[in-house]
Amino acid sequence: MKGIKQFCCHLSILSILSPCFVLAQEQVEAENSNTLERIEKKIDVIVAQSKHSTRINIEQPLGDRTQGFEFNFFRLLTLGEDESTLSGTYSFFNTENNTEIALPFMFSSADHMSYYGYNVIDNNEKLTSFTIDAHYRKYLGHRLDGFYLSAFVRAAYLNGVKGESDGYYSYSQQEGFTQYSKGSELKLGLGFGIGYRIISDSGYYWGTSISLGKYLVGKSDIFLDAEGISATMDDEEFIIDIELLKFGFAF
Repeated sequence: MKGIKQFCCHLSILSILSPCFVLAQEQVEAENSNTLERIEKKIDVIVAQSKHSTRINIEQPLGDRTQGFEFNFFRLLTLGEDESTLSGTYSFFNTENNTEIALPFMFSSADHMSYYGYNVIDNNEKLTSFTIDAHYRKYLGHRLDGFYLSAFVRAAYLNGVKGESDGYYSYSQQEGFTQYSKGSELKLGLGFGIGYRIISDSGYYWGTSISLGKYLVGKSDIFLDAEGISATMDDEEFIIDIELLKFGFAF
């Protein structure tokens, strides 16, 4: 009888403590689950940061550089005797989507050409042009270098001697006396292009490209020809730009 009473007592104590054990076990399991979730989240963050760092610092030769400037040496090699020019580009790079916003500019000034030796225009008269573009370039590979496609807008300002009334006189055997006048013209155009760029891990880069377009606002073919090809081409209706020796540095 005594043994039965002890068994019933133990059974009663066990029935009282059992819910406590179950509750404690559930709390431990919940804490373990929360701990595992926090660990998994930290691992995901570390992996994502590692991939991001690898993509920028290893795959992207630019690293964390976002801007650059380049100078066109090819124009210096094609200068005429009476021509001066300066050409360069300031760029903004985005390695997240492999795009570039480029702002090329070009200044050119050259003496007007003489015709048949009878041109009485002052020797100091020049055809001067200044152009500035805004290019959007999309690189075709998995990183920001190699081949790219571009679209651009261009503004061009030209100043020189026009073949209009009033002003200077010239003589040719075919036309006799012709009047010319000084003036300026502002032109706006659109175009597209394709190019290729090599970028080193140190930040230096080289590029070549060809751009084609057309002026949609402003008059064309209104100035007398100049000795330099750059200024004369800006007087044309169509835009044709070829860049070969353009070197730059990213920072």
